[in-house]
Amino acid sequence: MKIFFDDLISFAAAVFLLLILTCGAWTQEADLGNRPFFFRITPNGTGYLAENIPEQPKKLWSWSAKDDSIEGTPIVADGLIYVGTTSGKIIALSLSEGKPIWTFDAKTMFPNAPLWYQGILYAVDSDGTCFALDGKTGKKRWSHSIEGSVKGSPNAFENLILFGDQGGGLYALDRDNGTVRWKYECDDQIQSSPVVSEGHCFIAGCDAHLHVINVKTGKLVRKIPLEAPTGTTPAIFGDLALLGTEGSEFLAVDWKSGTIRWRYSCDHSVRTPPACDGVNVYFGDQGRTLVAIDLSSGNNIWDVKSKSRFDAGIVCVKKKVLAVSFRGIFYIINTGTGKVSFQARLDGYVTADPVVSRECVILATQEGTIVCYGKP
Repeated sequence: MKIFFDDLISFAAAVFLLLILTCGAWTQEADLGNRPFFFRITPNGTGYLAENIPEQPKKLWSWSAKDDSIEGTPIVADGLIYVGTTSGKIIALSLSEGKPIWTFDAKTMFPNAPLWYQGILYAVDSDGTCFALDGKTGKKRWSHSIEGSVKGSPNAFENLILFGDQGGGLYALDRDNGTVRWKYECDDQIQSSPVVSEGHCFIAGCDAHLHVINVKTGKLVRKIPLEAPTGTTPAIFGDLALLGTEGSEFLAVDWKSGTIRWRYSCDHSVRTPPACDGVNVYFGDQGRTLVAIDLSSGNNIWDVKSKSRFDAGIVCVKKKVLAVSFRGIFYIINTGTGKVSFQARLDGYVTADPVVSRECVILATQEGTIVCYGKP
């Protein structure tokens, strides 16, 4: 009976994934005016994109911020790359050439990714100020400051901009003017980014809980113990919240029932946002291992050893996993076999996730370099 049930789950997940791929709903440029461009690709944080990339991509161009550094993930929307720097700049570059288009200087630090939504770029600095900028010109529309410092990236739901602070506050700002619509309090720091699915907002905290919140009201729906703190941004796939913890575990949490569906034990803590393609879930740990887990059973499918830990989030495209180790090794891996089909060394340490758009891969280093790989 268990085998039949697991097969049924796998079949349903495969059908759901096929519908997504057929409709093209998760391609980078699809529905450009209507959905937010979140650093984990979709607002529910799956890190999955229904696009192809070359088996052996070529380095097309690189750009340097010179004496600046990049820790947060760039995002790509409407042909432009947007990235924040540790000196407090938001920079827009052309995707085709890496040519700077505009720069906004907040004179503080952006340790995270911005968010693009219907032509407006939203960026939150480390001091807790949210800026709304015109995506084409960089002109400021509004800004709003909260009480605490911020590490995670913003997300969006309808007319709300969502982000957490290291004082434990989760904020929902009106995206038209920046006023606070609601605030939810966790019991410890929030270092992750909120994700959204089925009218709920999910935040994983250093208080060792997954918080499930009504995204329209800010009211708690469910608080699920994880048994260890986490700063990881979860991925939501159906009724599962997928995330790693500082307790050296990766969890599949049934957020509707509040129970743990399965646990996978690791040798080290897991800090990377995972990617889920509807069949497997992929993540890297602090022990230099990239892991693929069967979504329905929690069993190991394959793992790949690296020479350094993984801090950057994992991204999945059609039949490929993209990952970058902290020491700057970029991997392309076959989702089914775990075979590394391509790898390249970048010129610095990396905490930013890979970004895919128009069959190109954008990578950023802490040395302030952005590199574009694409068709030879």
